[in-house]
Amino acid sequence: MYFLHGIPQKLTIDSHAIEVRRIPNVPFFAVLSETEILIYQLHPLALISKINKSEDLYLRHGKNKKIAISSEYGIIAVATENNFITVFNFHLDASKPVLVPDPYTERYDDGPGEIMGPITCSIQYKLAIRYEGGVNSLEVHGDSIVYSASTAPIIQLSTLETTDPKRLWKVSTKQYDLREVTWFLDRNSLIKKLHFNRRIDTFFWMSSDGRVYANIGVSANTNTKSLYGICIHDLKEDHDDIKKAATALSTNARFSLLYVGTCDGTLYAYEIQDFGRKYVCSHQRKPPSNLGSVTHISATGDGFQVMVGYDTAWISYSPYLHPCSSSDDSEFFKYGFNDGFWERDGSAFFGLKNLPMKQQKTISVETKKSLHSMLDTDYSSAMESPKERSCVYILPFLKSTITNSAYGTTNITGVQSTDRLFISKAYSNSNNLEANFGNSSWLQVEYPQTYISAEWPIRYTAISKDGEYIAIAGSHGFAVYNFQNRIWNVFDNGSLEQAITISCPMLWHDRYLVTGLLYESSSELHVYNVEKKLDDAIVDKFVFASTIVTISICGDSHLLVYTADNFLHHIYMEHIEDSNPSLFLSHVNSVSFVQVFTTPSRVRTITLLTLRPMSHSDPSQLLSNAILLVLINGKLITLDPVKTDSSYLSYRCCIISEDVEFFMINQDLESPALYHSMWIMTGKGFRLSMAFGEALSKILYDDTNTQKSDVPLGDSREIDNFKLYNPRQLGIMDDLRSPSFIVKTPDSFLTTNTYIAKLAKSINMLDLFQKHSISLNNPGTLLSVIVKGGLFISASTLEHKNAANSMEYSHIQIEVFPFLPDLLKSLLLLNDIDYAVFLVRAYASLRYIDFVLERLLSMAVECSDSDQALLTNVVILFSKIKDLNVYKYVLGCLRKVETHYWPNIFNHFGDPQYLMNQCLGNDDIKSAARCIIIWQVHHGSASCADVFLEVLKLSFVKENWEVCMELCHYLASLDPTKQLLISALRSAKIPCEQPRMDKTNKKFHELMIDIDDS
Repeated sequence: MYFLHGIPQKLTIDSHAIEVRRIPNVPFFAVLSETEILIYQLHPLALISKINKSEDLYLRHGKNKKIAISSEYGIIAVATENNFITVFNFHLDASKPVLVPDPYTERYDDGPGEIMGPITCSIQYKLAIRYEGGVNSLEVHGDSIVYSASTAPIIQLSTLETTDPKRLWKVSTKQYDLREVTWFLDRNSLIKKLHFNRRIDTFFWMSSDGRVYANIGVSANTNTKSLYGICIHDLKEDHDDIKKAATALSTNARFSLLYVGTCDGTLYAYEIQDFGRKYVCSHQRKPPSNLGSVTHISATGDGFQVMVGYDTAWISYSPYLHPCSSSDDSEFFKYGFNDGFWERDGSAFFGLKNLPMKQQKTISVETKKSLHSMLDTDYSSAMESPKERSCVYILPFLKSTITNSAYGTTNITGVQSTDRLFISKAYSNSNNLEANFGNSSWLQVEYPQTYISAEWPIRYTAISKDGEYIAIAGSHGFAVYNFQNRIWNVFDNGSLEQAITISCPMLWHDRYLVTGLLYESSSELHVYNVEKKLDDAIVDKFVFASTIVTISICGDSHLLVYTADNFLHHIYMEHIEDSNPSLFLSHVNSVSFVQVFTTPSRVRTITLLTLRPMSHSDPSQLLSNAILLVLINGKLITLDPVKTDSSYLSYRCCIISEDVEFFMINQDLESPALYHSMWIMTGKGFRLSMAFGEALSKILYDDTNTQKSDVPLGDSREIDNFKLYNPRQLGIMDDLRSPSFIVKTPDSFLTTNTYIAKLAKSINMLDLFQKHSISLNNPGTLLSVIVKGGLFISASTLEHKNAANSMEYSHIQIEVFPFLPDLLKSLLLLNDIDYAVFLVRAYASLRYIDFVLERLLSMAVECSDSDQALLTNVVILFSKIKDLNVYKYVLGCLRKVETHYWPNIFNHFGDPQYLMNQCLGNDDIKSAARCIIIWQVHHGSASCADVFLEVLKLSFVKENWEVCMELCHYLASLDPTKQLLISALRSAKIPCEQPRMDKTNKKFHELMIDIDDS
């Protein structure tokens, strides 16, 4: 999903940097060295504050070791080597910029988020906490500082009694001795690292013996015995198990994953289940070469990319550990990271480069006389060696718009940077596929400078189905781009723009933009007509009692809205077609999902499967009859409503797939062959399920023999393959705890026809889906699918180095290629020949169908040594599409595969003479010319002399100059003296200029024999 693209920058720190931390929720980061704290602003990149240790603090506290920051209360906590934790209060004042702009001049040079320029950061020293047990690691949790001891497995919790900058800060401390709990396995080990994720609301600890623990309950109101903990990453008593000792950890709240890196470079992904009380190792990945131990792990805010630093390199992975970019794949970017962070929008990674440890003079606190003698000459050199310098590398990335768009359809996607959007030109050629296959160029759309400079980062992107409109949403408001006019439509009223905050991915419905947003303090659904100025473009709106989490559109009139109070709302969109077309919203009904989903924030999308035309259906019964498709964390499930009475609904749940990164459903009627097919990117690869809707309907309804009018339809070919499998109780959906999103239904929200949803039954379809879905290969990272063109669009990163100035850079490379060869191969291996024939005929008009079938035959021939079943089914397939002149595909395959495969092809499709007769019988001169070359290589030149002359003469008569030139060039390549070519032209009675010939008196047939002899 992310691609390295651009020129890495280097930020040099004139000291030995220990850690680098991004300050949460604001575009700033801190660099900790042994004697300094440096505060940097990201946009623009500038040093805005610097804290130097005074001589007295340096002698008393010692060198800095660890840092933790909380932007909520403005706390910076720094652990030192003399067992102190120094606490600072910082305040960012945007009203006092460092550089004051001229208010009377417009500024056109502001980059993304740079409208305020460098701003003032004031830092005030508040207190120091001394802990005799030493400090190994620390985290700031709200108004509390959590730290681990360096002498025993003890956790300390120091809570600030006040965080008012104007008052004196005091703390109250509580201690947790892990030797008193049974789940801490090694009582002689220490807590080496603390990690807290607020969205998961769980502490994770890494101990000195290489284990990883999860803990729930560290707060000011608990004691040691009430702590709940579990060992996640355990070690066996094996001698080699030291290689599996944990060295780094991080979390991915979006996908409910915990990542653990080990000494041997292996990366483990643990799925977090049951409110953080259960962990399952779902994936693991070891780099192909020895890169050393894992030193750092961090995930982007959207969870779609994970950066892993090693001793000597770095690799970025998808959530389920598919490699995306790597310094190990090329000779460039060869450096590792021991710390780092992702920028807020994921457009760059800031990595602190690993530095070799150097021998330094040990300065003891007791030897003050020698220390003062050095301070008198140069105090800074005593505290920091000038040779100790660190580098923060800034790696620029592009990310797919899938990461911040609505899921569910095979729409147009692109990649975006911090200031522009890239869209493949393959989409613009989708109606003219002759210029599509292999297209590697981009359309670039720069974001409006006035919007991006103030509202960076871009949080959501939506591209219309026809590619005519693009909508982007930053911190406030949104902007719309019209491709036809190449004009951005933005709010003229700045106050109105500032009052709007988009809360979920946006959707396009024709020329209308559907948005879920916060307007001042109200959660609302707005529909905009983007052909008007945005200030006056709103056509209708609907107010909800809670924040909108996700929205989806089904058909032309049905809109689903899922809110943070755990309600699913059905909104009906009424189209008014007159001289002034418009659209109006009306609330139909709602369903409470409080007893189905415990945490609405984990629901990534809720949509309906494509239904039968509902023009004669009662809209109020839609949620009571239709099947819901839900993506929650990494699980793709379906909810089938079973109405028991008028008060509540029971949902039967089917788990379709796990480890889902994203999915798409083809709802394009222009590609009926794969209509209602589902394309899913999982942790185990890309999979396709055809006729998904009806297959699922068969499972849900066949046992009851009921007929529902609103059941999804598709092809009936997969129905008999599915049966009920392994029923189990789903329990609480393996969901995560998130207290901030567990809300009660507000009393003020009143609506009619509201049902309470319950989870009644669960069906595990994982094995069935894996068995009956098709795995498709795609080089690089998949961006999108053009179903009607039979194409994948993927991208990969290429690295380069300028020989002149040794500058390293990288760029993204787009790849467009057909998916039909792998799809047909999978169908034939499943003996589904009829559907393979249907697909070939459906895509027969494609310009590159020749390549598809040639590639299919090549794959069948190359694997025929171990399995003849595929080749046999390909022969049957070709026999059923003879009207497409399949001999062309056989000849194309023969020219591309190794000659030792030829006998096997001839056994099934006939020898070259038979293929030649097929070509001549259909007046296919071009294929006949190709067949001659194969004949000459297989049987010798002399055997094909007569037919060579026949084809040459026929091409001349029919004025097929392309074939004439091809045959003449071929003869010239066989005989550089041109005697063979001239003899052929004479024998075929083709008039040409008569060059002087040597006195050989040999005819064409004799010359061909000489070619064989040579």
